[in-house]
Amino acid sequence: MRRLEIPDPKALVSALLEASRASRESLLVHKLHCLFLLALGFSCRKVAAWFDKDPKTLQRWAHRYIGGGEEKLQSCRKGRRPGLDQAQLAKLAGELGGSPKAFGYPAERWSGRLLADHLERRYKISFSRRQCQRLLQRLTRGCGKIVARAGSEEAADGEDGGGL
Repeated sequence: MRRLEIPDPKALVSALLEASRASRESLLVHKLHCLFLLALGFSCRKVAAWFDKDPKTLQRWAHRYIGGGEEKLQSCRKGRRPGLDQAQLAKLAGELGGSPKAFGYPAERWSGRLLADHLERRYKISFSRRQCQRLLQRLTRGCGKIVARAGSEEAADGEDGGGL
C-alpha cells in the first residue's frame, strides 16, 4: 500500500486542536488520545510537539489519569470559570424580555444592579454591575429590545440596554 500524504498537516492539527476546545467532552477525548499515544510508546516530547503542547502538560495529564482515571483527568481546568452558556443566555434573554416584576422585583425596568441580583438568585453566578450592564447592552443590542437568537425581537424595559 502506498503511503498517504496529507497536503497541509499543520492545518489538520489546527483543526483538531480547535475541535478539542469545543466542549469538555471533546477536550477529554483529546487528552485520552494523547495518553493513548504515550501508552503506545511515543515520548512526551514527540506527542507534545505533534499537538503543540508542553511536555509537562502531558506528564500532568498522565499523572492525573493514573491517580484517578477519566474523572480526575476531566476535572482539571484552568482559567476563569465560564459565565453563562448559550442555553442559559437564551433563557436569560427570554427572562429579560419581560418585566422584572414577573420575578418578584419591585422595579419597572432592568438595570445592571438588578440583573446582577437576578443572576445571583436564579443562576447562582456572580457578575459585577458593569458586567451586567454590558450583558444587557449585548442582549438588547442597544435598542431597548431583547433580541432573540432567531432574529425576532421581544419588548424589554432595559435602562442599561441602550445608553452606556
